[in-house]
Amino acid sequence: MSEHSTESDPSLFIGLVTHAGSARPQAQTDQGVALALQERLIYQGNTVKYSVCNENLLSPHMLDLVRGEVTASIAAELAAEGRWRIYLNSSSQGLRLKGELLLRSAYRRLRLSPPWQRDLSASEPGAKMLKRLANIELAHISLLEQAIQSGADWALILEDDAHIADLDATAAALGHFLNERSGSSQPQYVNVSQSFTPKVLGTDSLGVRVRNWSEGKQILSMDQPVTNTVCAVLYSKNFVGMLLNEFRNIPLSPVLPIDWKLNVAIMNLVAEGKIGPGDCWQVEPAPFIQGSMHPTAKSE
Repeated sequence: MSEHSTESDPSLFIGLVTHAGSARPQAQTDQGVALALQERLIYQGNTVKYSVCNENLLSPHMLDLVRGEVTASIAAELAAEGRWRIYLNSSSQGLRLKGELLLRSAYRRLRLSPPWQRDLSASEPGAKMLKRLANIELAHISLLEQAIQSGADWALILEDDAHIADLDATAAALGHFLNERSGSSQPQYVNVSQSFTPKVLGTDSLGVRVRNWSEGKQILSMDQPVTNTVCAVLYSKNFVGMLLNEFRNIPLSPVLPIDWKLNVAIMNLVAEGKIGPGDCWQVEPAPFIQGSMHPTAKSE
């Protein structure tokens, strides 16, 4: 884990989630999106702190890599998805939703934790899945904690498959956003990843245009807090604090993918009345492209 800071109390903290065996080692270099973006923002006069988490933070005592853990984690993920789809007022509810999730659960259990396999070795798909998901979660949490410690007003957390089609335009738009939102109470966070489409997510009717982000891209204020993966999310300092508190209340076991853990935390915060309409903004089309879902995407 390494850090680079321009000065104390930056306006932005940039955190990069990656790992030693990543297929995208260039993400950690000066040619990667995170450091290239930091350089341009500093040139604009912004103060920026950067940190990369490339370590496996999971210790053996933190999680039992056993068949029961795999089964429980599969069940927890699908339960989170079911709750999220109801939260979004999905038309796929009731028996139809339960039937779909049960079928997917059965398939995943057969693939990752078959009933005839009593024990798991570290090389088994189920055990590898648990370790991978837990390490990703711990890396995100570590960077969010560093963001709080930095004193930054905003934190941009990127995964190493994030690309930018137009780096200069994104840096200019982000710099403008930081200056404009200084001291503002909304938004609490901004989805800036082009991963799933709003139609696929079921969020295409929830947004009201605020203004343009940059040429050809608009900012939508969402009637309901939503997400679009954690490939690239811009968090306010206040929201990072709330999010970390929620994460600490959700145990590591059973393991949830960090995308779903974020969704669960957001649903909890909405239920607690801590966030609501207008606290989530979304940029469409988003400036950061998730390379694992759009493999032809390249940074300029």
